[in-house]
Amino acid sequence: MKRFKTLGILLAGLLALAAAKPLHAADPKMIGIVTKVVVAEDGKSAVATLKSKGKLVDVDIADKLTLDKFASKKIQAGDEIRCVYQEKDGRKKSVSFKKTAGC
Repeated sequence: MKRFKTLGILLAGLLALAAAKPLHAADPKMIGIVTKVVVAEDGKSAVATLKSKGKLVDVDIADKLTLDKFASKKIQAGDEIRCVYQEKDGRKKSVSFKKTAGC
């Protein structure tokens, strides 16, 4: 009886693994220092240049929260940033753009 119970649990586990969806790779991340922020004239987008691992990387930003932080100078040149982005059309589009220190 115990053998059938163990076999049933094992079979259920194998079925669960077989039905599980494969994990997708997480969006790429980088930590860098903001060297320049250029906000579009209409204020609806910006391009931030980060220095990460000795290279300058441009990141396109379109979310209102980050744009408001640029306008209020809460994020500016010299700040260390943790950026999560997606590659689209050969450009890095920001998904998350936050200071590394503090809340």
